[in-house]
Amino acid sequence: MTYSSGTKNVGITGEVLGTHVLFAEASSDVPIPLPEALFSNTTYQEYGTRIAEKGFVRTQTRINMTPHRETVDLTYSDSRNHILHVKAAIVNGTIISVEGDNPDDLPAFAVTAIALVCVLLISGGIWYLARFRPRDLPLTSDRVPEPEPIKNPRDIALHLLDEAELDASRGNYPESYRKTGRAIRIVLSHEISHGEELTSGELERLLGSYPGNTGKIRGLLDRCRTVGFAKGTPDPGEFQDMINFTRTLFHEGFGGKEVPGTGNQVPQAGS
Repeated sequence: MTYSSGTKNVGITGEVLGTHVLFAEASSDVPIPLPEALFSNTTYQEYGTRIAEKGFVRTQTRINMTPHRETVDLTYSDSRNHILHVKAAIVNGTIISVEGDNPDDLPAFAVTAIALVCVLLISGGIWYLARFRPRDLPLTSDRVPEPEPIKNPRDIALHLLDEAELDASRGNYPESYRKTGRAIRIVLSHEISHGEELTSGELERLLGSYPGNTGKIRGLLDRCRTVGFAKGTPDPGEFQDMINFTRTLFHEGFGGKEVPGTGNQVPQAGS
């Protein structure tokens, strides 16, 4: 609801639940009557006298009321638009607190001026660093880094074999067998298939359709699988033969074909 008297208005808002008013709040930009308990409070009287002597008058009033509590928010200003806020709480007709801004504190315009000076100083510092920074410390690199070349299947497989031999030297044979088997799968997946890494079972089925002696490769894949997953016993001598055979296979290619990424085919090494 809004109440008017000439050009003066007071707004009343609130909430009703059934037949009960939960709260009501009056607000106005003109002075309106305050709770009687506030006028008889010594703290508020002394504060009001103090700010009145400094030229402050009440410009806004907000009073929130419930059945047992009232909260009063007051705004005061002077001719230079300095603002003060006062807040009071009343419970069952008794003042329990009165808090107000100190009129002797730094005026609002001075706070704004100091904030503006700080912004200017920070901006000046940023400009100075950007303008006079050492030339040997560029903010950004003028050179675009070159992308690393994509490794071909052979390089990946040879790296796996190096790791497998290192694992074997540490006694971790299951891991060394697994890496050897994967190195073989990577190369053969590119040589006899479409490049997507195949499982040992899938490769063994493909090898079965190729002419020639592919039994050794299938047997090697089977050993890598069984020992790698703790279903077989590793043999250091066997493992070294597997490494030698696999490196030769990578150089020669399957069936006399060059393995991708090997460059020129080299003569066949010993069987």
